[in-house]
Amino acid sequence: RPDFLIPCRNQEKCRNRTDEHRIKYSHGEHIVKPINSTQERVSSLAQSNRSSQQQTSFDRRERIVCRYGTRCHDSTDRHRKKYSHPSV
Repeated sequence: RPDFLIPCRNQEKCRNRTDEHRIKYSHGEHIVKPINSTQERVSSLAQSNRSSQQQTSFDRRERIVCRYGTRCHDSTDRHRKKYSHPSV
């Protein structure tokens, strides 16, 4: 069993409440652990940063690439959630 959960593509909007789904996928929950030393705090911050970067990368992979890329003028939330806008 892995030490992490796979991010659910629907995140907070997910309607699948089955135990099997919730055990396998994460939905943006934050887990609070007691911190006992400076080393653990630094490690926790580094992990948090990596998780944030991985989530951003995951979000980009899940969205359709907008054909206009960085020249896109549609800045609505709906459009930005559905389409990614890579610079390359």
